[in-house]
Amino acid sequence: MPHDIEPMYATPVKEPFSDPNWLFEIKLDGYRAVAEVDQGAVSLYSRKKISFKRQFAPIVAALQSLGHDAVLDGEVVVLDEQGKSSFQLLQNYQRTGSGNLCYFVFDLLYLDGKNLCDLPLVTRKQTLRTILPERADIRFSDHIPDDGTSFYQIAQANQLEGIVAKKNDSRYLPGKRSREWLKIKITQQQEAIICGFTRPRGSRSYFRSLVLGVYEGDQLTYIGLCGGGFDEPALKEVSALMEPLVQDACPFGKEPPTGAPATWVRPQLVCEVVFAEWTDEQVMRQPVFAGLRQDKDPSRVIRERELEVGEALREAEQEAAAVAAPEKAAAKAADQAPSPAAGPKGDEEPSFANGSPLPVKDGELVVEGHKLRFTNLDKLFWPEEGYTKRDVVEYYRRIAPFILPYLKNRPQSLYRTPQGMAGEGFFQKEAGELPPEWVATREIFSRSNNKNIKFFLCQDAATLVYMANLGCVEINPWLSRVDQLDNPDYVVIDLDPEDIGYEQVVQAALAVREVLTQAGASSFPKTSGSRGMHIYVPLAARYDYETAGRFAELVANLAHRLVPDFTSLVRSPGKRQQKVYFDYLQNRRGQTIAAPYSLRVRPLAPVSTPLRWEEVRSGLDPRAFTIKNVHERLARVGDLFHGVNGPGLDLAAALERLQK
Repeated sequence: MPHDIEPMYATPVKEPFSDPNWLFEIKLDGYRAVAEVDQGAVSLYSRKKISFKRQFAPIVAALQSLGHDAVLDGEVVVLDEQGKSSFQLLQNYQRTGSGNLCYFVFDLLYLDGKNLCDLPLVTRKQTLRTILPERADIRFSDHIPDDGTSFYQIAQANQLEGIVAKKNDSRYLPGKRSREWLKIKITQQQEAIICGFTRPRGSRSYFRSLVLGVYEGDQLTYIGLCGGGFDEPALKEVSALMEPLVQDACPFGKEPPTGAPATWVRPQLVCEVVFAEWTDEQVMRQPVFAGLRQDKDPSRVIRERELEVGEALREAEQEAAAVAAPEKAAAKAADQAPSPAAGPKGDEEPSFANGSPLPVKDGELVVEGHKLRFTNLDKLFWPEEGYTKRDVVEYYRRIAPFILPYLKNRPQSLYRTPQGMAGEGFFQKEAGELPPEWVATREIFSRSNNKNIKFFLCQDAATLVYMANLGCVEINPWLSRVDQLDNPDYVVIDLDPEDIGYEQVVQAALAVREVLTQAGASSFPKTSGSRGMHIYVPLAARYDYETAGRFAELVANLAHRLVPDFTSLVRSPGKRQQKVYFDYLQNRRGQTIAAPYSLRVRPLAPVSTPLRWEEVRSGLDPRAFTIKNVHERLARVGDLFHGVNGPGLDLAAALERLQK
């Protein structure tokens, strides 16, 4: 097993791009960390080889149960309530030990006696996906293929830090800043070396501004003063770290214009700064302190210069050619992949990963290393609209990165409609001998059938596309995962109208939100893809179905009291004509509901689409979200539902609030 690995670095470029030979990941806002797991013993360390074992002890403990000898590369972050990484929250965690700590793993360098660095990135990631445990604090850093431009727009809409582009076949090159890995920032950020500080004025404590620099060659270069972004604990912490480093000599070759007398320090501390732009003098405008970077080596802190995309892509090809092994050696390396799902064996086979379209007629295509045979692709599933089975398969291929977080490790009840709108559908719970061996399944005891049933698990894009090819237009997962079958990840209130307009559905939804707001609960609405609306409340699998169901019933009753004239708690449709039914009975083991981004077998090919609460208002039309436009909406507003997989509601506190 290799030890003390310096990670591979990405090169900054000016703008996003799309390319079928590249994949794209979210740029996380935390500490880069390499993990070595050797017979259950875990080392977790920074790029400077500084141990994180004490700082992030929960991550170390979680990795002890990995069950493999491995070297992982990833990022330690703290997630906010929306599920986004926050460097500020990570800084707070280091001071207080409080926060939603998580290790996102994006690469696998070594596994069970085999060095994987020379394997293509897609093969390493496919193998990585199979070995990571299903835990909230250890997560696979997923990606989308091809479309970096739209992905960047989604990251912008979600106010993320940026995206990272990686060449599908890139090797792992420890310690190298590669052109085969590129980063595209949304906000201007710069690592900077603390070289001194100016004295405080007025009521401010400790210091007024930091004097910052970067290396250009072997010379420190001044890049500006930073006095914004500090709270009192940060001022105290930084001041305490600078105090033993104070020196008389200015670390710059020429003393910079600081505007006030400066106290100089040895250039050993690194911080991160967010700023508006570089001035003509190459000084940061409007810099704001984001946090200390104790994981960064000051000798490697330089002014990041962004390359033009075209230049970077050309250099990536040159770099790949320079490090490429002979074809025979590459084939041998591919044979060493520890997973049978190791991807295509050659460049000749058509593959979604290589940007190939579906076959013009029925035929075979490789999806994530699995050969699928597509049939009846030109069959009309929506005769009036002209959408075919091909459109369904292509929709799920493109939507896979967004829908899979809501499907993975959840039993699936297949609803197959092989004739589309023209025929009747049927449910298939039992996988039986139908799926190929690479499709994940799980045997679960069915209380209603009094026997074990083998359920499908949709773990990856290949399985999702396979299901679509079976005629699964609608995707219906459980509310719980296989590792905690009796504990749902969320409560769902299903608003089901009976012979009444959508305006009343909107008003019923707002009543539910009013109750949930009083309870202090985060909530996430989506269209059902039919006539209704679904409202999710994250629970993070903290409670069993019975407890979750009782809370759902309470919320439904309280919401009904707010709008009794046009809502009902009666299940029978015949007894709730012209009413919106608050269906809280979905919150039972084995019940399924249309997943976020699931198509529905309804006119216009609608999609069950996440909404902002600001959109839940008069005039909302659920028919506006269809197979035709949901991808464009995602590019514009991002995944509005990702927060449902975040921290769960404290039901005891929620009930206490509702009683006030």
